[in-house]
Amino acid sequence: MLTLGTALVSAALCGDAGAVDFATIFQYQNGNPGALVISSGTLYGTGFDVSDNGCGEIFQLQPPSAPGGDWSKTTIHSFAGRPSDGCGPLAAVAGPGGVLYGVTEVGGSLDGGTVYVLQPPAMPGGAWLENVLYSIPEGVGTPFGPVLAPDGNVYAGASNGGNGVGAIYQLRPSASVGGSWTATVAFNFPAERREDYPGSLSLGSDGAFYGTIPVGGNYKIDAGAVFKLQPPAVPGGSWTETILYDFRGGHDGATPNSVMLGPDGIVYGTTFGDNPEAYGTGTVFSLTPPATSGDRWIKKTLHTFSSRRAPGYYYGPDSPLIMRNGKLYGASGLLDTNTNKPGGLVYELSPPSTPGGEWTCTILHRWLDGQVPSFGSIAMEEDGRTLYGGTYVPDASEGTIYRISW
Repeated sequence: MLTLGTALVSAALCGDAGAVDFATIFQYQNGNPGALVISSGTLYGTGFDVSDNGCGEIFQLQPPSAPGGDWSKTTIHSFAGRPSDGCGPLAAVAGPGGVLYGVTEVGGSLDGGTVYVLQPPAMPGGAWLENVLYSIPEGVGTPFGPVLAPDGNVYAGASNGGNGVGAIYQLRPSASVGGSWTATVAFNFPAERREDYPGSLSLGSDGAFYGTIPVGGNYKIDAGAVFKLQPPAVPGGSWTETILYDFRGGHDGATPNSVMLGPDGIVYGTTFGDNPEAYGTGTVFSLTPPATSGDRWIKKTLHTFSSRRAPGYYYGPDSPLIMRNGKLYGASGLLDTNTNKPGGLVYELSPPSTPGGEWTCTILHRWLDGQVPSFGSIAMEEDGRTLYGGTYVPDASEGTIYRISW
């Protein structure tokens, strides 16, 4: 069903934060970080380092034992690539007991990427144990996810898997300890409705899955769409897909890259635009469910990252959003048009004090020295007062991991 909603726009300038403590807690000598995750108070991440054989690593970053000391980075798994391991870690999520789940871009027995799990050691200082849950077939596009469901199943997608236009895979653990996981295609995206080539997946508190179609959708310029997937009410039944919104480009935004369901039942997400004339420059948006089932979702642009306001040209937000205490946090790359150097920023969006008002954008930190926030690499403590992220330098291996607290 085509559900084009009302598009409301906000494009206020971002102000700079006041008392914010920024620190670079780790500097790569020859490498770059990827995605970060916090598990049981410890920071973990994906990345590439000169020591990881070219296929990437999962690392652990521990704070210093004494104030002012150095943070300690430890590689807990180096990917080996095909045929027995993945290569190019893209994301990681934490499960119960400190277990880490993730996907790799390539590698595995079929060289199309893997879905893996890393079990923490039984004793401090021991080795982490990796298990490849699923080897994705070659040629099915970029894997994304994973998502850990409350029932213990793991879900992941591939941008043109299944029937060739995208699929969501369900991985079920074995009933016996140490047994093999079972992989099935949970949902094939329908090419005939142009709801194809998905790029992200998240699980809402309502039990439904939400995600993005970066390029495609039912609007004429293929500006992308947001979808909802409702699992079947009984095992073996059919999944139900609903397109919540089709983007139109320009001021409306295009190329949605991540969404999440807030505690208020509203979907929040970001669009990435690098062509202002056709697709806009990147936005943070919300989708509010209709009062009556079957009506259109209401889309509002909470903030537009404009290319026409100093400093520089914003590429658009390219990290998943984090919500804490009603506020949204994310990162965005930019190009400083004064120096022609790439850079970026970490931003905070605060909700309006009165219903219907504008959200307030605050910049927590800005880079204008060539460092760019890494895609997807932000993580936040549960109290919403400390945020971690990574940066990289284009065409170099001089990344950092930073901490912002307030």
